[in-house]
Amino acid sequence: MLRFRIGSCFFCAVMLAWIAGSAEAQEPAPLTLLNLADPASARLAQPSSNAVTVERIDQAGVCGLLVKIVPSDDAYPGVRIVPATGNSWDLQPYGGVEAVVTNTDSQPLRLCFRVDNPSGSRGGAWNTTYATLSPGQTKAVRLMFGDPSAYPLQPIAIARVLLFTNKATAAESFRIEGLRAVGAPLGVFSAERAMNRLRPDRGLLLGEGVEINAASRLKFDGGATGSMRGSALIVQSPEGATAKTSVSLVPPQGLWHLGDANQIVIELANDGQVPLTPSVTVESDWGGSVKAVGSPMQPGGRQKLTLSFTPTQPWEGVWTPPDKNATELSKLSGGTANATKPGTGTQFSSDKVKLIRFTAEHSGAASFVVESITASQTLETLPAWVGQRPPVDGSWVRTFSEEFEGAGIDAQKWNIKGPNYWDNLSHWSAANVLLDHGTVRLRSEKKEGPHNDEASGAVTPIAAGFLTTLDHFSQRYGYFEARMKVPTTAGLWPAFWLMPDRGATVTPRAKRFTTSDGGMEFDIMESLTGWGPNRYNIAAHWDDYGADHKHIGTGKVYVQPDAQGFVTSGLLWLPGQATFYCNGKVVGRWEDARVSNVPSYILFTMPVGGWDANALTPSSLPADFVIDYVRVWQRQDLMQPPASGAATTR
Repeated sequence: MLRFRIGSCFFCAVMLAWIAGSAEAQEPAPLTLLNLADPASARLAQPSSNAVTVERIDQAGVCGLLVKIVPSDDAYPGVRIVPATGNSWDLQPYGGVEAVVTNTDSQPLRLCFRVDNPSGSRGGAWNTTYATLSPGQTKAVRLMFGDPSAYPLQPIAIARVLLFTNKATAAESFRIEGLRAVGAPLGVFSAERAMNRLRPDRGLLLGEGVEINAASRLKFDGGATGSMRGSALIVQSPEGATAKTSVSLVPPQGLWHLGDANQIVIELANDGQVPLTPSVTVESDWGGSVKAVGSPMQPGGRQKLTLSFTPTQPWEGVWTPPDKNATELSKLSGGTANATKPGTGTQFSSDKVKLIRFTAEHSGAASFVVESITASQTLETLPAWVGQRPPVDGSWVRTFSEEFEGAGIDAQKWNIKGPNYWDNLSHWSAANVLLDHGTVRLRSEKKEGPHNDEASGAVTPIAAGFLTTLDHFSQRYGYFEARMKVPTTAGLWPAFWLMPDRGATVTPRAKRFTTSDGGMEFDIMESLTGWGPNRYNIAAHWDDYGADHKHIGTGKVYVQPDAQGFVTSGLLWLPGQATFYCNGKVVGRWEDARVSNVPSYILFTMPVGGWDANALTPSSLPADFVIDYVRVWQRQDLMQPPASGAATTR
């Protein structure tokens, strides 16, 4: 639960929408914002530093602005484009802005696209998105107006458009071939619509009732061919086919969002004349994938392939201090390229699926039928020890237990007030911490009010609940476990986590809680609800949250909820070791001398936003983060008196 306010860097920009109104209007005709036919257009694209040059080109039927970037200390090299006349564009009739960009370099390009209001006393509002372009690829990057900075963008005054990359370690270049306002204002904002992500009805990607245009939806490689027979896909593979001989099914547009599922089930039949062994690969944006290889199929044979999103080997961390010359992207992604032990974890993103590829091993020309593709959710049956004891042997003592069965929140265990470092939309309110038949609900709802219900608190439009054991319970090492259900409303950031506490007598206050000097933030279950209910993040953060900040973890923990929709997440914290559990199974492990040795307290939070374009539609509120119980154990040989001034364990 990294401590920064939303909008502090473009990788953490969150498309939070604060747009309410009626149904979508008819789309207006696009409005050109940059007239590239005008020789003077280059002066409207202002370089961010001397590392960036802009040249207008008009040749071979292509007219545009060529942006070249050389390596430098410029953190975000690129250009900002300003109006030809006046101080801003009035884009009230439009829903967003579209830039047409070509990667003119020989390497992939990660491009950030941002629009700004004029700067003011609060720094101005801005919206952002990003795109990845392969060498030579041309892409229309569309940004629909939302609110990543937590200050609502005003389309009536768009002061500038920015196109930039991360700090360059090698020469980069791209060509701007168009910039225009597009689309109708969104009545009720849909993040998935703005990001062009499609949730298939009933999880059905192929099968009865799903219409597929073979010409636009099927891609061929290595001589394979494919066609549609009713609702089924026919894959024909030539003699001597290899793994590169394939047929791929792609979404009708954009990407598939399969966050409601934790697996894909595919039904196949061999309708050819030779035996074959099928394999299926599902790829997500940024290169992650899951794969299943079937069993041999005789002609006329049938089988069902299941591709689980859960990796074969759970994530395992390997920390190496980052190179001082590492790119900003490398630092943000864990500080080092090998933060994950090879062969563990996954890079697959179920909310960004770009294709499903079919191949077959065979001798002689082969043919098989893909009858259905369904994204579905499986449920977990938990082992008996969950909730009753830690997952490993030892002499353990339960030191904290909360079942939420009292008449009110136990003030001897919990605080319901505290700071909000994570967004500018939410305020904590006692009315949003609700006991309900042995559970507590942290409710997020549209209700204006002051932070912590205090007259001096900042007034914001969303009320939310907050729980922490600060000043009541902290513990060094042990097993920490909670049973929880996250909401399905996208745009929220529920988390179960720990922060260091050296005791109330430690001053200054920042030293009491710092993640330096042996301290560490542990994110035991950190969900971006835009991912869907079957995935969450685990992480450790240390060395504060500034220039020296370091972290390790994975945002690709895929889980199976229990029959009631809950997950039970735990952290086994021992000297030099942090092992993360979900529903009785290890989902992550990190062993390192830097693992925290400072007592820590518990937090449950659910601000708005997060990272990874986790956008909120306010009309979808209220939404609840439900906590069934919280239990903590300590191994007797690790028990020690609390740090000076710290609360005793309970």
